[in-house]
Amino acid sequence: MTTLSISESGELYLTLRGAAEDRILTTVRRWPHWRRVDIERDPVNVANCLSVTLVTDQVYESTVRLRIIPMTPAEAQKRVDAVDHALADLRAEVAALPAHERAARAPDVHALIVEQAHVRNILSDTLDDRSKR
Repeated sequence: MTTLSISESGELYLTLRGAAEDRILTTVRRWPHWRRVDIERDPVNVANCLSVTLVTDQVYESTVRLRIIPMTPAEAQKRVDAVDHALADLRAEVAALPAHERAARAPDVHALIVEQAHVRNILSDTLDDRSKR
């Protein structure tokens, strides 16, 4: 069973329990934004892993949700379009600001650019049919 939760300190926890979650773990384990990994082992047989909890910042919640919930190509394209539109709107908003205020919005622009890359990768993954050939 997969559990996604947020701590009071703003950390996002993705907990995977059981062998059925190996597909999700394989998908997200190499994602570079995990801060740490907590492994719960069986007290009787320490070689047996009961759960894996991956921890990151809450800001990555939407990206994690996109990675663990399978999407159709149409849903992925809709998400790409939404992020592209949001980024265009933010860039226009920042361009309209006085020069001395633009730097304060740089983290927001950067976060959306990162999100854009993630959703485009997800779209690419949904369109990849190599496993069916």
